[in-house]
Amino acid sequence: MESKKEDFYKEVKKILSGELGNTAENDGILRSFARGLGLFGRNAIVETAWMQFAGDAKNAWPVLQFYSTLAADIEEKDVPGIKRRLYELNEETLLGHYGYYAPMRQIYHCYRLPVDLDFPKSSLTLVSYSLKQILRQLDAFLDYVLVIAEDPEAMNVEEYALTTHAGEILGECLGVLHCVLEEE
Repeated sequence: MESKKEDFYKEVKKILSGELGNTAENDGILRSFARGLGLFGRNAIVETAWMQFAGDAKNAWPVLQFYSTLAADIEEKDVPGIKRRLYELNEETLLGHYGYYAPMRQIYHCYRLPVDLDFPKSSLTLVSYSLKQILRQLDAFLDYVLVIAEDPEAMNVEEYALTTHAGEILGECLGVLHCVLEEE
């Protein structure tokens, strides 16, 4: 099982490198930069790793986690408003969730993908598809996250979607997902 997992992870690194460019590995974590996101061409750190389970917890399939750092150095006074806005944002998004990580004072996006190592080709296709959709979603909402990181009362997600292309991108992602599911 470990050999399958290691071989699969090498292929995941190739996918990340192909999509995001230089991908470094450190202590089992693949780290890349998603560049040019949103209206202002911002960057986000994208980390990919096997999810670790507490204790002796067993799962049927290994779980690959995509974790993107979107904003850092959040001021404590803004945390309640940011959490409220992220909750609203999570109601509108397709893949994963947005959250606030207090120990590092950062806003993140996280997506967890179970993979079946007995079917590496289809699992790698799903990894590639998921990464592309995550990047589309980050492209649509990174600007919003950065706005609420500065001032959670500046706007809500509906106002943001009305003034940007975010609604169109989400609709497009749903259409692509529907086509992929029909092909299966």
